[in-house]
Amino acid sequence: MMSAVENPKISLQDLNDLEDRIKNNRATSEDYSVLDNYLSFLGVKNYILSTLEKHRINGYEEFIDQRKNYSSSEINMLVGSVLGVISTLKKYITGKL
Repeated sequence: MMSAVENPKISLQDLNDLEDRIKNNRATSEDYSVLDNYLSFLGVKNYILSTLEKHRINGYEEFIDQRKNYSSSEINMLVGSVLGVISTLKKYITGKL
């Protein structure tokens, strides 16, 4: 028997707070995981984690570590990718997409 999957909720304020934490390099692995889970509910499975792995980054913690300890155009591009996802989700939940 298949168990029911809870419909994840994310508010505009949640996204604004998350965007702020990411921009200021204070996001946790849980933050990235919550965002990935919400995207998975929308049909985009593990987008952030898959994108990190394509760039040879093995998980959210490694990404956080690299953001704190190294500066590179690749890391900046990945941060921009995550911020782009948040921007799109903000438009989606406000009906502007």
